[in-house]
Amino acid sequence: TQYQLPKSDVFLISDMLHYISKHAQKKLIQHCIDQLQLGGTIIIRDGDSDLKKRHEGTRWTETFSTQIFGFNKINAEGLSYLSGKDIENIAQVNNLTVERIDLTQKTSNIIYIMRK
Repeated sequence: TQYQLPKSDVFLISDMLHYISKHAQKKLIQHCIDQLQLGGTIIIRDGDSDLKKRHEGTRWTETFSTQIFGFNKINAEGLSYLSGKDIENIAQVNNLTVERIDLTQKTSNIIYIMRK
């Protein structure tokens, strides 16, 4: 979250936002938007906390990867998930289009494609 990003055509944020605080998530996404070239794309894949029932499946898989198997690490605040509405609001405030791709049935993992 502290890395200086170069101007880019594409940013990919895949299955990692929930490991940092909501404030840090929004800051990272905004930093990507600020460095996004005209016509560029930001692809985000993460759990959507709006999808209550399916989100339980996401939380369950994260329990395995963080607490049981230990191959993913969490900070003192624990896991934190943005909602789909949060992502859409960030896009709207920044005049970006956003497309949702939902390929799962048992988890809340959604792909968001934001375009400048």
